[in-house]
Amino acid sequence: ERYKLVDKKTGKPLKSGETTHGESRYGPGKQKRYTDTELDNMSENGAKYKQVETGTKKSMYNKQNKVLEKYKDRYGKYPPLNKNGK
Repeated sequence: ERYKLVDKKTGKPLKSGETTHGESRYGPGKQKRYTDTELDNMSENGAKYKQVETGTKKSMYNKQNKVLEKYKDRYGKYPPLNKNGK
């Protein structure tokens, strides 16, 4: 599935990613990609995991790259927790 991490307080995007250990596999609110502690420590206000869409690993990877390129084109950089857009 494709997911995004957003700041709990502001709702601003912190990361866009894809995983096979998301809510589509384990159920709503039960993703295994990040622990609650990791999410709480990701930014000043903590991060919230949000499922964006589901599909094959390859299709989610390709979609994620397109989304990151659009973000970079709009804001001049990738979301703060994405390393070089990957």
